[in-house]
Amino acid sequence: MGDTVEIYLSYSGPGPRLAHRVAETLDLTGYFHSGEGYVFPVDARPLIGVDGWGQLTLDAVDRDPDAGFGDGAGSDEEVTAYAPYGFELSLDFRGPQEQLGRAIFDRLTGLDLSMAYGDYLRILADFRPQRGTREFPPDTPADGTGQRVWSDLTPAAAPSGDPLVSGGPTTGGRVAVFDTGTLLQIVPMVADDGRWRWSGPVASVLRTLGDDDLGVVLDAALHPRVGSGHVGREVIESAALTSRLSVEDLLRGRGSIEVRVESGEWVAVACGPSPVVGDAPGPVIDGLVGGHSADAPPEALGGLVRDLLDQLAARLGATGRS
Repeated sequence: MGDTVEIYLSYSGPGPRLAHRVAETLDLTGYFHSGEGYVFPVDARPLIGVDGWGQLTLDAVDRDPDAGFGDGAGSDEEVTAYAPYGFELSLDFRGPQEQLGRAIFDRLTGLDLSMAYGDYLRILADFRPQRGTREFPPDTPADGTGQRVWSDLTPAAAPSGDPLVSGGPTTGGRVAVFDTGTLLQIVPMVADDGRWRWSGPVASVLRTLGDDDLGVVLDAALHPRVGSGHVGREVIESAALTSRLSVEDLLRGRGSIEVRVESGEWVAVACGPSPVVGDAPGPVIDGLVGGHSADAPPEALGGLVRDLLDQLAARLGATGRS
């Protein structure tokens, strides 16, 4: 077995949306987006009953998107079980790595995407929507020498850019965006017993992230498809810890931008520092508000939020900014 195990996913949409859905499906408190890749800390205890944390890294696969399962043509790289997939999740875990990887693979079948699981030498299993999971004999090579075992060239079975999740999104939610200097913390909120409360997964993104990627992450957080089991203080604690702040410093020391979906529009309002450490952003600041049609490209939403963050920083001064 190699140093890592991998899960390959067939998805042709934007990476930030896939990353957010992966975090939702694995019920993670949060994840990090550098602008290039995505990092997910995974607690092994609820998945396989073993203490320890694994690290999942999501990246786009730099391969020919039209490559098939390998028919003897093209480069050697194309003659692998993993050639048709657009994204790769790599797991590093100092423990029963293959067991944890398989538990993650099984959980991610809920995304309803074509997937494959193995390492750079072997393919262990694959999944197709409507067909289910297929197991392979031990030590089945992932390269062309194992093609007779894992190839499945019928059009209905090949990865085809399946939708990320079947069905439409739930009712639009809300998110709060905190600027902590080098990071933006995007914290979803959910309605709970008649009030809005912090919910996961928190997306920690570099402040230098482009408007398009920022807009996609915001839109995914605004349209949750999987209910997070993390609601309340542990979520905001996670956001603060990632920024090396206390919860009090995060909420009371700086403002935020609250974004919501209303009547087919993205609405963003600036909020001042929270007077209490609670479950909601601080008071709305008059005059710092903006909106866009939800049909606008994601970069419009990202640009709107970034502009309001800059205005908020100018209004509040350097308080709390690192």
